[in-house]
Amino acid sequence: MNIRLLDKNHIPTAKELWGYAFEKNEPFYSWYFDEVFKPENSIGVFFENQLVSCLQLNPYRLKLKGSSFSASYVVGVITAPEFRNRGFMKPLLEASLQEMRRRNHSLSILMPFDTTYYQPYGWELCYTQLRYEVPPDSLRKISQPGGLFSMVSLEKDISSMDAVYRQWLTSYQGYIARSHRDWLNLLKDLYCDGGYARLLRDDQHQPVGYVLYYLEKHRLFAKEIAYTTAWAQRAIFDFLYRHKAQVDQVGWTAPMGDPTYLYLPDRITPKAVNSVKVLPFMAGRVVDVKMALENLSFESSVSGEFSLAVQDLTAPWNHGKFLVTVEKGTAQVASYSGENIDLYCSINAFSQLFWGAIDMDQAIRLELIRIQPEKLNLLAQIFPKHQNYINEFF
Repeated sequence: MNIRLLDKNHIPTAKELWGYAFEKNEPFYSWYFDEVFKPENSIGVFFENQLVSCLQLNPYRLKLKGSSFSASYVVGVITAPEFRNRGFMKPLLEASLQEMRRRNHSLSILMPFDTTYYQPYGWELCYTQLRYEVPPDSLRKISQPGGLFSMVSLEKDISSMDAVYRQWLTSYQGYIARSHRDWLNLLKDLYCDGGYARLLRDDQHQPVGYVLYYLEKHRLFAKEIAYTTAWAQRAIFDFLYRHKAQVDQVGWTAPMGDPTYLYLPDRITPKAVNSVKVLPFMAGRVVDVKMALENLSFESSVSGEFSLAVQDLTAPWNHGKFLVTVEKGTAQVASYSGENIDLYCSINAFSQLFWGAIDMDQAIRLELIRIQPEKLNLLAQIFPKHQNYINEFF
């Protein structure tokens, strides 16, 4: 067995593995491997010189706690059926983490098919979304006609959409700072699946919202709705409501913390007409504890020192003890040989704390950490809870 990065000669086999495990729907299947898949961002297991398992490390910039992180999105984890259950996954993920670290990617994200499968390797759920399913009439009371909707132009509108996206997410953390290429991939993926994109402008012709959506069998599903004002949100809901003659159901996803469900008209008996579910979405993992902490920005009022012990059997450079000093908005991390540990946790718990998916009080109640009580106030300032949002699929 040999594990290494792929080259262009391996693309046909990687494509075949993807098609066997996931989907061959055209035009997405060909488009993805023509324009998105990069062999230099893919790592595989070779058995007798045959590619039998692989995954992709798609690079992104991730915004978290006022800082920008280089991150690897682990995508397309596949093993040929005749080589499954032969112990290839553990060394493949270990080699992938080593490659991420070599690239100075201190964080990793992964959309798990099962939220527990990657836990032994350090990935833990850090993102959830709300998923709404309502009849069109439920939108009427939260809608307001107005503005001008237009079809999105790949040539002209990406900068406007990005401005809306960034303003919409000012209250959220953990999102992708989308590049022009990221936007092109997002929109082309939408169009490959028969979707639609509309940009909303106000009366001054300024972009204030957009909606990415599909129409499928009497159902409209909005993959992403973004807006800069409450009025723009109501205008987008009105746009969706106008499809009432075409569809019986309207669905969309929203960040956790979205309050729309509080204002949807509904009833308790004989049964509720609206459905609002919590959707587990994305796992996160700190690839390099020292690098990640030293890239964080802190409020100037946060100052102090704590010792940290992390258990990480998949990435041995994290497995050990550190001394973390925070002052003047930054952290310095050094190795530590002392016996007194202020915070002890697994890489899983550390990752959730780092992302702000849980706070210190929750981590204590869930018995995910051991902590010296006198350090609780400092650690609560360093690891506050956040509303995270991400909506990338590859």
